[in-house]
Amino acid sequence: MTTDDRSRPAEDPQSFSNVDDVTRITQLVLRERQGRDRGWWDQMTDTYWPDSKVRLSWYDGDGPGFVAGSQKQTEHGDTAVHHMFAPVVNVRGSKAHVEVSASTWSTLEVHGSPVYVNAGIRLNYRVERRQGEWRILSLDPIYEYSTLTPALPGQAIEIPADELAQYRTSYAALAWSLAQLGVPPSNDDMGDDRPDEVAAFYAQIHEWLDN
Repeated sequence: MTTDDRSRPAEDPQSFSNVDDVTRITQLVLRERQGRDRGWWDQMTDTYWPDSKVRLSWYDGDGPGFVAGSQKQTEHGDTAVHHMFAPVVNVRGSKAHVEVSASTWSTLEVHGSPVYVNAGIRLNYRVERRQGEWRILSLDPIYEYSTLTPALPGQAIEIPADELAQYRTSYAALAWSLAQLGVPPSNDDMGDDRPDEVAAFYAQIHEWLDN
């Protein structure tokens, strides 16, 4: 068994036998993102437990606060759209871990020209059932990459290399874009450029599921 194997949550055969829970949990995390992208804030709020925890490049706090922050950003014109891939759900009794690969894109104006901000992420949700109801207990993204591309063919983007160099390689373009919008980005989020931290995170998820 390799180190990576030890840090990966083991599959629980019951995860596949309880199809109803897997379906409910899958819909829960998809509704969370749908609410975020569509501005359906009540729907998004209903997916989080009040004592939940969300850690992102621009936010670190509880779930309800994340919803409020997302609404504020949207009202100021900072919108993003997420394209979700098939979730992987691992259920252990009243706990579950969900990982969803996703891509996110938004628009930004650079030197008067529209630019697409694209990022690849893995959204990791811890989900907990209380009194028969599943809700999100935590959300942690793992950043894979980010890019900036012209929205109009034939245009070029000129960004000083030293401005991008101050940010991590797994989300440098995204962090730079947030900074242009006046949102101070974190430089300590989980990303594939720090594999040891990612492995430790998965190990913590595994331990949480087993206890």
